[in-house]
Amino acid sequence: MNGNRREPTVGNRRGLTVVVPAARQPIEPRRGAERGARELRQAWRLASAATWRMPRDWWVPEVDGLVDALSTAQDAIGACAKLGRARAEAGVGLREALDDLGALYRQLPAGGPPPGMIRAISEAWAEACVATANRIASCEDPLSGLTSAPYLRARLAEVYRESDRIGRAAGEDHILLVVDASAALAEAGPAGWDTIVFRLRLGDLLRSVFPGGETLSSAGAALVIGLLARGPLLQSQVERLNHELRSPDGLPGCRIWLEGLPGTLPAAHDAVEYLAS
Repeated sequence: MNGNRREPTVGNRRGLTVVVPAARQPIEPRRGAERGARELRQAWRLASAATWRMPRDWWVPEVDGLVDALSTAQDAIGACAKLGRARAEAGVGLREALDDLGALYRQLPAGGPPPGMIRAISEAWAEACVATANRIASCEDPLSGLTSAPYLRARLAEVYRESDRIGRAAGEDHILLVVDASAALAEAGPAGWDTIVFRLRLGDLLRSVFPGGETLSSAGAALVIGLLARGPLLQSQVERLNHELRSPDGLPGCRIWLEGLPGTLPAAHDAVEYLAS
């Protein structure tokens, strides 16, 4: 292909322009919009990676909703508000959510988000924070049934306080279970309904193997960290989990392993942060 040749573009009523390679120029307008949305989402993800703290958590269904709205001249304000709520419910700070919105708009001719979009994501984020505060006692992800990462940190603090009280190392009585599902999630699908079903299945499977008081926390879309008590059943439970994950009806591709608890609570928090990064 001639390197000086200019690629054709596909536009819409909001002034969005998406480059479409000449050799694959769409025949149907709908197919062109779908391709444009995919390209915009990928460019957004790459631009946001510079400031997003935990890349595994970047994608949520509301990301696709906003991209689709911008690519097809739908209600972008409403889609932006839904993304703001989703970011707040995932524990993302407002500054990070706004930086992410800016990364999206750097891929568009406007160069920056208009005031209406900033207001929509900020107000929705604030409203969701209030709603989340009202149900913080459960600290449970409604999608997977797993607890949140902040809840795991709180449980670790309780374990270390109790260990200090009785004069034992926390690692003598507890251990961390790590489930890395990134490879399995990649096979399930990059986004959309497949990801939602995956998280539901992973949560159900973990709870079927560990139905008691174990702390099983989602540290990202593809990572679960569990705080388990050491005991005679631990080895058999881990072996059963490994078998269930590898079965044809399970989630092949998941990796699981055990991590000992370090000597201090700050070191335990650092270990969890490192595993989730």
